Amino acid sequence: MRRAALVLAALPALATATGTPDIPETRFGLEHCLSQVEARLPGRFLGVEMLLKNGEPLYEFSVRARSDRRIWEATCSGSTGRITGIERDVPSPDDPAFSASDRVPEVLAEDAALAQVPGRLVGREYEVSPGGSAWYEFTVVTQSGQEFEVMVDATSGRVIGVDSDEGETRIFRIGIEGD
Repeated sequence: MRRAALVLAALPALATATGTPDIPETRFGLEHCLSQVEARLPGRFLGVEMLLKNGEPLYEFSVRARSDRRIWEATCSGSTGRITGIERDVPSPDDPAFSASDRVPEVLAEDAALAQVPGRLVGREYEVSPGGSAWYEFTVVTQSGQEFEVMVDATSGRVIGVDSDEGETRIFRIGIEGD
C-alpha cells in the first residue's frame, strides 16, 4: 500500500499542471488521509478528489472494500486529519443494507426534507454506513434555484443534515468517483 500512497501523493502536481486551481495548504496531506482511510476501510483505492468546502480542505476517496467488495466513499479533513464520514449508495430502499431494521416510510422522510428546505424534490438516494446506519438523501431545489441535499435518518425520520455545493470548489479528481 505504501507505493499506492506515494503515487497518489504525487498526482496532485499533475492535476495542477493541467490547469486546475492551486492546491491549498493543508495541515494533513493526501498521504496522511489515505492512511487513515486504509486503516478504517482496507481495500482497493479507485479514486480521490480534493474539495474546498467553505475554506475547509477535504479529501474524498472511492474505495472497493476488501470486506464486501462494494464501493464506499470516505471523506477525510485536511485540517484535522480525521475521517468525517464513510458511506455508500444502495440502489433502492429494498436493499438489505438499507432495510435491515424498521424504516420510516419514504413519503414521511420526503415531508421532513421539504419541511426543512422548502422547494421541489428533484432527486433521491439511499445511503448506508459501515455500522448499519441508513438515511435518505433528497435533492431539493428552492424557488430561487439553489440546490440542497437533505439527509433524513431512515429510522427516526429526523433531518440529520443539510448540504449544498455553494462554497465548494473542486481542486482535483484522480480516478473514478464512487457509486
